[in-house]
Amino acid sequence: MNENASNTYNQSANRLYISNDSAVFIIQIPVSILSIILAILYMVLISTRPLFRKNKLNWFTVNVCLTSVFLCSIILQMSIQQLLTVSSDLSCRLQAYLADMAACQMMYSHCVVAISRIFTIVYSNKQFFRSNSYIWLCIGLGWLFGLLIALPHLFSNSFACPSDEQPDFMPYYTLATTLLIPVATVTLCNIRIFLFVRQSTRRVGVTGGSGQTSHSRDVFLLKTTIGTFVAFLIGWTPLLAIQLFNKNDSIPSFLNACIQVLPSITILYDVIVIIYTNQPVRSFIKQIIIRRP
Repeated sequence: MNENASNTYNQSANRLYISNDSAVFIIQIPVSILSIILAILYMVLISTRPLFRKNKLNWFTVNVCLTSVFLCSIILQMSIQQLLTVSSDLSCRLQAYLADMAACQMMYSHCVVAISRIFTIVYSNKQFFRSNSYIWLCIGLGWLFGLLIALPHLFSNSFACPSDEQPDFMPYYTLATTLLIPVATVTLCNIRIFLFVRQSTRRVGVTGGSGQTSHSRDVFLLKTTIGTFVAFLIGWTPLLAIQLFNKNDSIPSFLNACIQVLPSITILYDVIVIIYTNQPVRSFIKQIIIRRP
């Protein structure tokens, strides 16, 4: 009887990311592996090349790639587990915590970029906000916040546990902390930044080149992360809404399969966009490809 209960928990734990159609697994697994490989290659390239390492803004994209690797690893593990019908030794609460925490880390890595840039741009005369210490402080606080905000999943049944044992507030809590709070944070910060940059341009007219260049780089980073953030929302909002509120059975099977695959595809898209929009990295990769016989 305990074994049957464990299997029920494990099947429920995988509902958030995967469907029962093996075709979904066949797509998810290689897409997740490719995302992990590209993200790791990007992180290694930034970390090992002094030219790329000097650009402080690159560390924010490295952080997004790191959270992508973490989230893809969770998806990959669940997909392989379900495809091979292998049960997990983890409790349903721990599985829910890891899954939600990985999604939160991905979402709040974009919040970290928006919050850090608003202080860097608005208070550009403060040296601390342009220092490496400030960058690492923002990234560290982002990870800490992601770890803490998912803690209720460890102490209460949620999407990874049988639906009849879930408290009514948990779906709303998960939706708010995983989607609504990050969306509100990124939106408000970016509106404030773009308004400030626009007003500064009109007020000053012609300013020093270094300040203009610095703001241009900050704004370009924001535009890039906004693009990846929107893609992430498009990929994950339908799946989270359907699974958290147990509406999976009311969705046609083909549409449900597409919704299940979409998150993995959007993560791969985000990683590719980060690599492509980094012009020095793109040029370096192009040179390597051209030089090869």
